This record gives sequence, C-alpha cells and structure tokens, in this order.
Amino acid sequence: MNWTSATALIAALSAAGAATTYVLTRRPMGPTEIIAEVRADMDTVAFEHRTALSQLAFALAAAEDRDNKQLIAEVLTARADVHLKLRDRATALTDLQRVQSLQPNKVDLQLRIAELQSAAGETDAAHKSSLALITTSPRLAAAWELLGQLETELAVAALHPAILDIQKNLVREDAETATELLMGFSCRELGDPGLPALKYRLDAAFSNSKKYVLEEAMDTPVSETKNTPDGEAKKTRVDLAREHFAAARSAYATSVKLAPSPDRVLALSSTLTDAGQRALAIDLLHAALVVPSLSESGPIQFKLIQLLQLAGRTDEARLITRKTRWNDVVDLDHFAFAAELLYRAGDFARLGVICQQLKSLGAETERHWTRFYQSIQPIQQALKDEDPSTHEKKMLNRLKDLKAFVANTSIPEPFPGARAEANLWLAKVGLLLGDAEVEIASLREGLASMASPTADGNVQLAEALAKRSRVEWFEVDVALSNAINLEPHRHAEFTERWLEAGRKAIESRGMSVGSLIGDANRANTAVPTVSKLGPASYALLATRHLEDGRGFSALQVANRSLKEHPNLVPALDIALAAKLTAPNRYNVERDIVRRIELAGIDGYIEDCLSRIPGDRLAGDDLLAAIKTAPERFGKEAVARWFLNNGESKNARAALGGFDPRNAPDALLFLRAQTLAKEERYEAALADLTRIEAAGRLGEKAALLKALLLLELERPAGLPPIVRRLDWLEASPSTFLELADLLMSKGQADLALQIVDRLDEKASTRTPEFYRRRILVDILTSRTRGPEPAHESIERSEAYLRDGTPEIASILLAVSRRRWTELPEQIKRLRSTTFKLTPQKEVALVLLAERLEAGRRMANRGLEGDNRDAMWALLVAASDALVKDSITLPDWFGKSAGEDAQRLLLGTAGRNSRDPRETLAVLLISDLPEWGAWLLPILTKIRNESGSDIWTSYLQAVVLKTTGDIPARAAVVERLVEKYRQFGPGHQWAVQLAESAHPAEPMHPEVVRARRTRLLSLGAQLIDDPVQVALAEAGELARRNDNASAVRTLQAVLGEAGSSETEARLILGILMIRANQPSFAATFLFEAAMGEPGVFQTVVVDSLLFSIRYAMQADADGTEQRGALGRDRALEMLSSLAEEYPLDPMVALARLELSDVPRQNWAGAAKRSLDQIYKLSGRQPLETLRRGSTRPWVEFLFDVRVDLARELVDRDLVHEPGNLELWDLRAKVAEKLDDKVTAAEIYEALLVIDASSAMGYSLVEIMIERGDTSKDVKRVLKIADSAQNGGGPRSIYLSSLAESRLFQAPLPKLIKRLGSLWENRESAASEVDPVVLGELYLRVLLRRDGPEDVRAIESVQETLAKDYAGQQAYREPFMNAMEGLHTRFLQEAGTL
Repeated sequence: MNWTSATALIAALSAAGAATTYVLTRRPMGPTEIIAEVRADMDTVAFEHRTALSQLAFALAAAEDRDNKQLIAEVLTARADVHLKLRDRATALTDLQRVQSLQPNKVDLQLRIAELQSAAGETDAAHKSSLALITTSPRLAAAWELLGQLETELAVAALHPAILDIQKNLVREDAETATELLMGFSCRELGDPGLPALKYRLDAAFSNSKKYVLEEAMDTPVSETKNTPDGEAKKTRVDLAREHFAAARSAYATSVKLAPSPDRVLALSSTLTDAGQRALAIDLLHAALVVPSLSESGPIQFKLIQLLQLAGRTDEARLITRKTRWNDVVDLDHFAFAAELLYRAGDFARLGVICQQLKSLGAETERHWTRFYQSIQPIQQALKDEDPSTHEKKMLNRLKDLKAFVANTSIPEPFPGARAEANLWLAKVGLLLGDAEVEIASLREGLASMASPTADGNVQLAEALAKRSRVEWFEVDVALSNAINLEPHRHAEFTERWLEAGRKAIESRGMSVGSLIGDANRANTAVPTVSKLGPASYALLATRHLEDGRGFSALQVANRSLKEHPNLVPALDIALAAKLTAPNRYNVERDIVRRIELAGIDGYIEDCLSRIPGDRLAGDDLLAAIKTAPERFGKEAVARWFLNNGESKNARAALGGFDPRNAPDALLFLRAQTLAKEERYEAALADLTRIEAAGRLGEKAALLKALLLLELERPAGLPPIVRRLDWLEASPSTFLELADLLMSKGQADLALQIVDRLDEKASTRTPEFYRRRILVDILTSRTRGPEPAHESIERSEAYLRDGTPEIASILLAVSRRRWTELPEQIKRLRSTTFKLTPQKEVALVLLAERLEAGRRMANRGLEGDNRDAMWALLVAASDALVKDSITLPDWFGKSAGEDAQRLLLGTAGRNSRDPRETLAVLLISDLPEWGAWLLPILTKIRNESGSDIWTSYLQAVVLKTTGDIPARAAVVERLVEKYRQFGPGHQWAVQLAESAHPAEPMHPEVVRARRTRLLSLGAQLIDDPVQVALAEAGELARRNDNASAVRTLQAVLGEAGSSETEARLILGILMIRANQPSFAATFLFEAAMGEPGVFQTVVVDSLLFSIRYAMQADADGTEQRGALGRDRALEMLSSLAEEYPLDPMVALARLELSDVPRQNWAGAAKRSLDQIYKLSGRQPLETLRRGSTRPWVEFLFDVRVDLARELVDRDLVHEPGNLELWDLRAKVAEKLDDKVTAAEIYEALLVIDASSAMGYSLVEIMIERGDTSKDVKRVLKIADSAQNGGGPRSIYLSSLAESRLFQAPLPKLIKRLGSLWENRESAASEVDPVVLGELYLRVLLRRDGPEDVRAIESVQETLAKDYAGQQAYREPFMNAMEGLHTRFLQEAGTL
C-alpha cells in the first residue's frame, strides 16, 4: 500500500468512528440539518471545529450516497467555510473547486474561488480565474475589483527580482528610496511627462559602481517574453510591471463604473496617485462624495483631505472637514489628520467641534489629545481680550491641562511636534497669568524641541527674561539673535532692542566697548577672551573696530557673531562694510547676494553695490540676485542683454516705466544708454543728470554724458565731466576713451588737454596712450604746427612697433607736402609689423615715386579684378601722377573718371590737390583707429574738391571699418540713388540688404536691391548670369511664379562662382515650397559647403529641414522624386558637422538622425555639447546660434533631463539676462517636478518682463499647490494684461481655481465652461480639449441636476469618441466618472 492509500484509509476510519460516536450520542440528523446546525454554531464562542468537520463528513457521505449534487455542493460549501475559519485556505479551496465542478455556472462561487486563490498567494491562478469570470460575467463589479488587485500584485511580482537586487546591493535607506522610485517609474504610462524627472532621480539613487543594478532592472528581458517574434522588442521587468499597473487602473475603473463603492473608489484613487496623477485622484474622490450613498464615507473623506494636504490645497481640505459628519467617524487617524489640518490653519472654532466627538470616543489617547486641542481657543480669546484677568480661572484650567499633556510622554502626540506647540501655548498662559517663570520655562522647552522655532517665540522669551528682577542680558541678547536669525527680513523690528541688550550685557559685567577693545589690543587679538558675550555685544565691538579703521579686526569679530547665527543681518552688514574696505574684498559679492536673499534691497545694499568692481554682480551671484530681487537685478540684466545684442528698444521696454526719482543709479544709467542708442539724447541726459545731482556719476556714466553733450552740440558742458573724472581718480583707459570720443566729434583741442594731463605721469604713458598722443597731435597740427606731432612720433617709436608712428610720419609729410621725406618714412614703415595688403603695397610704391612700377602693379591688380574700386582708384592715381588722362572701366559709370580726377587733382579754379594725398588716405582707410581722423578729412576733401562719388565711397569704407552700419547704409543709399551707374554702390546695396535680412534671402528689400542693380547696370555690364538670374528669379518668386523662378536659376548654374551659392540656396527654398525635399537637400548641401556668408544660418536650417523631411518621407514610404536615401543623408550630416563644428543645430540633427542607439543618446549628447563648448572657447549655445538652446533642451527632456538642467544652468551664467534661458530653466524645473523652483522663476520673470505664457504657467502651479484664489487672480490679471485681455487659457484657469475652492456659483461656472467647451477646437492651441472636458464634466457632476443629464452624456460621449487614447490615465478616470454619475442619477430617482 502506498502512502496516499494509507492516509486515505485512516481518514475514512476516523470519519466513520466520529460518525458512530455522533449516532450513538445524539438524535440522528440529515445532511441539511447538520449544515444548519454547523452554520448556527460557527459564530459562537463554544464552536468545536473538529466536531463540525466530523458532522460535515457524515453529511457529505450521506449526500453522496443519495447522489444529490445540490446537497453535496451545500455540504462542501459549509465545510469550506469551517476550513476558512481555521485559516486553512488550501483545503477550503479544494472543497469549493469540487463545488464548482458540480455547479460550473455559479458566478458567486467562481468569484469566491478566485478570491481564495488570491488570498492563498496563488496569484496566477486567481488572475486566470478572474479573467474567465469576467469573460462570462463582464458586468460583475466585484470581479473587476479583484482583477485590479491581482494586476497590481502581478506588477509588484514582475519587479520583485529587481527589488531584491536593489536591497542586496544598496544600503537600507538608499534601497528604500530606489525601490519607491522604481515602483513609481513603473506605475506611469509611457509618454508621461513626469517620467524624465523620475528617471533622473532613479539614476541619481545609484552610484556609478551600482548602475548595473538599475540597468538590469530596466533592460533585462523577462522570461515570459523570450519567444517574442523577431523585430519586436522583448519586454523588460519594468515593461511588464507597467502593463499590469495600467490593467489594474482599468479594472478598478470598470468596477467603479459598474457599481461604485468606497473600497473601489479608494483603490482607483490609489492607483492614480501611485502613477503621479494626484489631481485626477482628488477629482475622482470629489465626484464620489457627490453620490448620496458615498457622500458620508469617512474613508473617502479621509483619503481626500490627505491628498489635498499633500497637494498644498489646504483651504480645500478644510472645506471637506467642515462637511464631514464627525458623529459617524470612528477612525482615529482620520480625526488626527483633520485636527492637525485645522490646527495648522488656525481654524480653532472648527477644531473644537472635532474635539467634542474625539472626546466622546472615550479612550485614553483621545482624552489626552483633547486636553491639548481644547485649550487653544480659550487662550486665543483671552489674548484678544483687553482685560485678560477675566479669564484667570479658565487659564488655570488650561495650565493644568497643558501641563498634563506635556508631561505624559507615554501616549503618542496627535502630530509630530505637538508637545513643543503645547509648551508655546503654556507660555502664553504664563503671560496671561503674569507668571514669568512658567512663561520662560515653557518657551525654552518648546523652542528647543520645535522643528521650526519662530522669531515671535524668541522675542517673547527675550521679553520674559527682561521681566526678571535680575536680568541676564546675555540671554536676552541670544534670544533676540535667534529671532533675527530665524526671520532676517524682520531685522529692523528687533535690531534696536538687540543692540541695547548687547550694550547692557557688557555694562552688567562692569565693562565697556572701549575697555574690551583695549583688552583685545593688549592681547594682540581682535576678539576679546571674555565669556558670556552674545552676538549683539560682538557686533558693538566690531562696529568700533570698523570706526577706528581696523577693518580686518571688525570682520573677525563680526564673524564671531555670525558663527552660530549665520542669518544675523546687522552682523552681516558689519562684515560687508569690513570686506569692502579690504583690498581683495573677500568675495564680498557672495555676501551681498546673501544679504539680499535674507532681507531684500535697501539703501545700504545699493551703496555696497556701488563700491564693487563694475558696479554690478556677475555669474552665479547675479543669477541668485535676479531670482531674489527681479525688479532690481532682473530688469537690469535683461535690458543689458538686449542692449549688448543691439536691441535698444527691447532693452528700454525691459526696464519698464520705473519712477526715476526712486530708481537705483544702475537702472537710470542703463536707460540712458538705451535712449542714447535710439538718439533720444535729451531724455538720456535727463536720467544722467539725476545721477549726477545725487553726486554718484561714475566713470561710465560720465563718458556717456560726454557723448550726449557732443551729440547735442553742447561742448561747454564737457570741462565739468573732466573734473568729475579727476575727482573719481578715473582709470587712464577711461580718459583715453574720452579722448577718442572727443576726437571723433571734432573736439581735438579738448582731447589734447586730456592727453596732456595723462602725459604728466610716467605710469600712464602706455602704448595706447602714445597712439592717442600721435593722433591728437596730428589732428591739431594745423593750428599748433607739426613739431608736437614730430615729437610724439619720436617718443612713441620705442613703444609702438605696429607702424602707427611711421604711418603718422607719412601722413604728416603728405599734409605738409614734404614729398622728399616719404621714401625714408616708407622704408621705416616696412621695418615694422604693419600689415601690407597688395593695394597698400602699390600705394607705398607710388608714394615713394616709383611711378612706372606702381602703374604696372596697379594695372595688373585692376586686370585681375576690374570691379574692385580700390584698384580702380590706384590706377587713377598712378595715371594722375604721370599726368595721363584717367579712364576707368564701365563698371564704375561714366561719371566716375571725372569724379576721380577731382578727388586726385582738385578742380580748376578751386583748391588744387596732389594724388599722393589720396594715396595716404587709401593707406589708412581700413584702420579703425584712424577713422575719427579720416571722416572729417573726407568731408573737407569733398567740399574743397567737388568729388562726390569717390569721397562717398571712401566714407563708406571707413564707416564699415568703424562699425557704424546705419551711417554706412545712408551713404550707400545716397550713392545708389544719385549715381545709378556706379557698380560698387549697387554691390554694397545688395550686401547691406542681405546683411539686414540674413534669414530671408528672398526678402522684398533684398529682391528690390538685386532688381535695382539689374535695371541700373544691365545684364551685360553685370556680366554674371547667376546674379542676373537671381534678380529675375526673385521677382518671379515675389509674384508666386515659383516654377519659372526654378527654371531661371537652374538654367545658369555652373556659369559663375560665388554667386552659385546664393542661387542654390534659393533653389533649395523653392524646392521645399514644392514639396521636393530630396532635391532641396541636394542644392542646399552644395550651398552650405560653399560660402553662404550672411546666409549661413538659413542655408543650414533649410538643409537640416530638407534632410529630416526627406528621411521621414523615406521612412513613411512616401514617393518622392530623386529620393535622397538614408546613407546619403548621413553623409551630408557628417560633412556638415565638419564644416560647421560650432553650429549647435547641426550637432543636434546629426545626433537625432544618426544610427546611435537611443539608450546611448545621453552620452553622445553630452560629448557633443562638451566639444562645442570647448571648441567655442566656452561660449553658450545662444551666442553661437540664437534660438538653438530650446531644441537641445527639448531633445534632452526625452533623453536625460539632468543634462538639460546642466546646459541651461551653464549658459545662464554667461547670459544672465537672456529671457529664453530663464524660461527654459523654469521648464526644466517643471520637468524635474521641482515646482518650487519653477514657480520662483516664473514669479521673477513676471516682474522682469511679464508674458501671458509665463503667467499662465505660474497660475497652473499655484492652483496645483493650493494658493489662495486672491493670489491666483492677481497673477491671472498680470498674464491677461500681457496678452491684452484673457483668452481661453485664462478662462479655463480661473474656472479651475474657482471650482476647486467652491467659490463661483455653479450656474455661472457651468455657463462659462459650457461656452468654452462649445468652442474647444478653436481654443485647442491654448487649452487641451480633454482637460477642458474633464473640468466641465466635474462641475456638471457636482451640480448633477436633471438639466445637466444631457450635457454630461454629451461630454462623456465626445471625450470617449473624439479624444480616446490622447491622454494617459484619462480613459479609466472617465469610465469611473461615468459610473459615479449613473449611480447619482439612480439614487436621485432620475433613472
């Protein structure tokens, strides 16, 4: 006999024995009676399970003898219940499975078996059973609820091996964090915007040596997916868990939809919360409380206030507690949470209501908590009463209760820190009773044990200590120091009392500040070695050190005050003052920022700022200051950034309309700069005058004022500026800059005075000084004679080897017509480092009177490029020197020859000229330092000689060299209009138009300039088929005849050189318009590899667009002519990267379109960005390519969000005034789920330069964190103003805020949202229709009247039909909402 048979026999014999005993001792009963008796006894204390099992075994045998299947099932069911009571799930399950074989279609039995399988840990079997049950009974809510539970268990099981690895490899605390993050990451749907932040935090939880643990969890395929079809990615543990979590949400939602219950609603809310959808969970719970049968559910209310509190929506949570029927609540945790919530909110009246019910529960813990909570309101009332003595009896009772509460440490606190809070209330009772010792003792104990002690508590302690008959002023000093340290922004309230306490502490020891200083000096130390000196006493000593000129000693003593109180603003001010007196300033900028962070901006800080180099903060210090005080530092930084980028109007707009009477000097000066750029000189001068009136005109401001006075032709105001610079002991470079300015504006005599003053000191005679010395002496040589110039030339030769003295000698000789001196001067010039171009070489040869050689060289040059104006002038000069007639190529027009003769020789009857004077001008026309001298000279030449064409041309050359684009454009425009056949003028006109519109090669102004050149000069004279075709194609494209434009350009390609680049660019753009990306890419690639010049950015952008477009079309299988092919596209990108290694957009496109596996993108992106940063000399992306940072950041969001943060943080240090970078930094913070930082930045940006987008982004965060309606409306108003009135997004956000706080009347709110919903398609760019529909639906469900039924059904139908699958988590949420609505209608009798 085997073991199984033997066991069965023994069991049978036992059952038979039991049955025999039963028959002999009691009246015989049938199976039905036995079942009834067992069930009746089952819940009694005297229940005997062995007897029951014996009875049921007898009953089963009897039922089997009768072959009564129904009876057998009933006996087995009863026996299963007995086994369950014994917690023998396995045997119970066996019995029930046998019942199922007898009754296969019994739904409740199938559900019970599945539940038992789940409880027994047979998750896979239970999952299979529940799925089978749902197949046969799809409307069984309990089955869907069980499925949700099982899907969750399977998700956790999928992650279990990874969690074990984590626990094995990480220390406990790190393992718990990593496990929580891994679970959260797996709960979220792919595409969830919160995934990058979670992935970043998950990565950060593992050290580099442990990263492999995370990689295994994230990347290792699970065994059940090993047979995945080829080409389909195998599922990882995380993938599998994510699927199960999603299935759990769906199952729970279906259970709510079919039959809402508190457990099902709570289960779904938990899965939503786990997936980071707290807001949806809150909305679900709100909706559940509208259903009458769920409205009084304590668990739902408890869960809701917990989630609201976590979300920072405290006011909303308090509203829920007010609606709660506390008589029905028995959960102590619910009481504790609600009571703490009301206590923190100061809602003591409502707290009293809760306490009454809490007290009625009668347990020791409840009574203990009540002692604390019920004491608060009477104390509050007594404190408000003008005569607190009337409350003495009550206060004595409160004293007793609170002391009992504090003393009993065996019972848990109602919330962490409650005993510390009770001590503070005890102190208030002591204050009311006039018992200083109770007050002091309670305050000391309470403040010492509080996690966040308050300034007011410490001030109360100081005041109580001062009431003692014998005051220990040291303790008062420390208490007030604690108060200032805790709330430094209130330092002005306490400083006077604080210093008085420090002074009395010193005096109480029989000492004085002077005696302590004397003792310290004798001990050769700054800090006296005396015990019990508090921070205020040390501050008094530091102040005396500072007054006596001992800055370092003052700093040491001030630091002693700051040692244990780092936020002590008065001591920090002393330290700042001490550092500012030191030569190296000890990183005082960082301390200034800290002071601003602690206490804001005031006159003291402005004074400190005026004393640091450059009068302003920089780098990380400036970034911190901008976030802390955006009005002061943000506006300035943004305006300065715009100004530095040539956008003066934007700079002035950034500064805003501040009141100049109260504005800091920095903002006034910056606005003056912007006004000066806009040529609004009077207004600029007014701002500088305000600074000057306050006696604070700095070096840069003084220079700007000098410029303004010169532009306004008020030179009489210049001498005071020079005196001001003297008083400021301005740097030599400032005086040289002023001299340059004066020389450029024709004030050479005043410039001479400045240079003479610098000449008085050997220390200021630098090479740059000698350069100005020469220039000013030459400029004044007509009135002073040549001797000073000769002297300065001789003196400077030892300092300047760049040819400046020698050039000056040549100019001086030419101006005095000392031709015989020129050969020697030219020889000396050749021995310097002066850079000689071929044209300057010819000029020197002709000046040296080697005329035939010079003529040959000039003619060869013109033959090489017969359109070069400089060569033409050199040929004309060489002809004039040998008295030949001047003949120039047709390119220069008929008048150019005669005009050149006037320039070179003068006009009969007027001042005669020598060609060598013009040659001297040509020699220096491209040297910026000589521009100030040359421009007035050229004006004089034009007036005296009558030459207009060539003097204007030379003026344009000089203006190009000095960078004065507007003046040069004006000169060129005049040349083109007056001398239409002068080819160089038209060339420049086209170049200037292209430079003005580098992103639009077919801009109307560019097309017009090309067309004007063609009409003025003719195709034959232009002699460049491509340039002619460009002019014609531009006109055709302007008329939208793109096909003819393409044919025109294609016909001439290959016939010219540099012009082909432009032609290929325009062809590429036209091909893009024609949806032919592959052809476009071919033309644009050739243009990019040529010399695109000002069109480099548009060439590259158009090419990258074409490549992406072509590759996408190829991937989609879209038919296209001349298909590019992936390999060719990658070759283009590789060549492009070599040609443009500093173009961030090229690097990004190459990475995105490359064959690099996605999991390696993060490393590749970091290497690429690091290389660009290194090669560019540490320049930010925005400097290399405006607008390139945002695409990079958006790319990194999906790769590694921490890299996006590193990129923006790095570049912000370089460009702290770049609003684009600040906006991106806020977006990065949001992506990292750092809403605090995001809100701080948005708030700062609204102050700096309000935009609707930033304002609405801030409002969304404010609503989410539970800010008051008043604050939300304030920001909405700012955002609406920036948009010139609120749009759909504003309406949605205001409605959302009002709906959460139950403020707006429901009819008004429903009407507003209904109108927005009707126009949802037109509003979709501002408000997601799905999000809008959900809000509208929630508000309708809240009212849920008969009139809302049709609207609710319509919204639900639209969301399900038109927007299905568009938003993760929305489908299960909406299913549940539909079920809650249906239940409401049923209970209201509408259905």
